[in-house]
Amino acid sequence: MLDKILQSFTPARCQMSEVRGQETEVRGQMSEDRCQRTEVREQRTEVHNRMPNA
Repeated sequence: MLDKILQSFTPARCQMSEVRGQETEVRGQMSEDRCQRTEVREQRTEVHNRMPNA
């Protein structure tokens, strides 16, 4: 009985792993966006440092 139940679950697991792979790809893109954001933040801090303290 358990073998049949596990066999019926395996296709769903394969689909899940595929979805997870897509999620990791999206996460990779997200991390790239974060890197760009941090670069923008660094540029902003440089501008703040250049401005004289009020």
